[in-house]
Amino acid sequence: MASTKRTNAEQSPAAAVVETQTKRICLRADSQEQSTMDNQETITLHPRDVLRQLAQAMNRERNELTVTLPVDTTWRSAVQAVQATLSDVDEPFLLLPPGTGNRRAIREMALQAVSESASQNVVGLPIRTSVDLEEEEPHPPLSEAGRDRLRQMGKEAAKTEFRQPYVSLRADLGEGHLPKET
Repeated sequence: MASTKRTNAEQSPAAAVVETQTKRICLRADSQEQSTMDNQETITLHPRDVLRQLAQAMNRERNELTVTLPVDTTWRSAVQAVQATLSDVDEPFLLLPPGTGNRRAIREMALQAVSESASQNVVGLPIRTSVDLEEEEPHPPLSEAGRDRLRQMGKEAAKTEFRQPYVSLRADLGEGHLPKET
């Protein structure tokens, strides 16, 4: 069991438990006291979740530390090399439960709330338009004469010389940073 002093008195104690088939490891960041696992708040996570959260906590911290490993290595040797590098560094961090279950639960609650609410009692702003959407009918399809006219216009447009659809504008810097047309 590892224990550290907290530098910030407002931080709450953080504890994590990693369970394998044969052993249970407890990591703890608490104020100068070591306690048993019975009175600690624990969380059970997959090792990848612990390592991912540890990597996020270490992001942009202690950038001077490096680990040199062979390209073809094992998990255990990689973890041992990192542990040897971090032997004198022990910073507290908080382990959180995986977020996928939380997202799933929130999505299910939102879907349930939507299904329970009546369509007339929708919480939100109405669509703002000058047209009454309930009375507006879709445009009728073009008549045969209209379609023939469109075909004729397309054939004439295909015969004309190609024109660039874009205008080329060269921009210079004016006043040091604002674009100015030249």
